Amino acid sequence: MNDEKYNGRRACSIENADLHLTVLPGGGHIAGIVDKHTGVNPLWSPPWTSVDPVGTGEARLLAGIMGHNLCL
Repeated sequence: MNDEKYNGRRACSIENADLHLTVLPGGGHIAGIVDKHTGVNPLWSPPWTSVDPVGTGEARLLAGIMGHNLCL
């Protein structure tokens, strides 16, 4: 596992010959699952600057949202 930055945030990654997986410890988001053969990451990255979750309620969610997001 590698420590790195992803869109300016602390991140950890793991990879094999086919995929590169990136997880953000702040918020626990899976930020990227890149297919190494195509370079495609099907997960969403926000157009605004994302930060580790701070605050409460909706502000906390929107500040840290990236990659996968499960809404129930």
